[in-house]
Amino acid sequence: QHISEDGLKLLTSLEGKVTDKEDKHVVYDDKTGKKINDVSELQGTATIGYGIALDKSDIENYKNGITESEAVELLKQKIPEYEKTINDKIKVPLKQNEFDALVILNFNIGSENFGKSSLKNMINDPNTSNTNYKTLEDAWKAFHRANGEPHKLDDRRDAEWRLYKDSDYSGYKK
Repeated sequence: QHISEDGLKLLTSLEGKVTDKEDKHVVYDDKTGKKINDVSELQGTATIGYGIALDKSDIENYKNGITESEAVELLKQKIPEYEKTINDKIKVPLKQNEFDALVILNFNIGSENFGKSSLKNMINDPNTSNTNYKTLEDAWKAFHRANGEPHKLDDRRDAEWRLYKDSDYSGYKK
């Protein structure tokens, strides 16, 4: 299974972007959301486009920024690894909206975290007792931390959950 075009559009809206005055995607610090010009400015991970993490050595390669189409292409190159995790780890049939939501979540939390999650276990076996969560929604929304610290991810988790549960591709609610 592969992410749909609607799923990809939702992922880009949830990830957001940092652009310069020419509307080119620039390297930013994923922790602060601020443009960075030098590795010494980093507090988190160097990122470009729609949440694509860079090695510190790659920052120089992207110092002039990238276009929107280049940002989308980078994202499309990364998505198959997240699709593969969902295809490999989820053993029950998924509707397209469920698959899209899981890929979007996995892109944000990482395949290693997804692979060892109660969420994965609960999807594969709704009757599992091997979890600390009462509901699948609770397990989903437990991913509200970044780098071990509370992070403002509640709205994102709500949007992902609405997609999973109700096939709602509308994204953030105002």
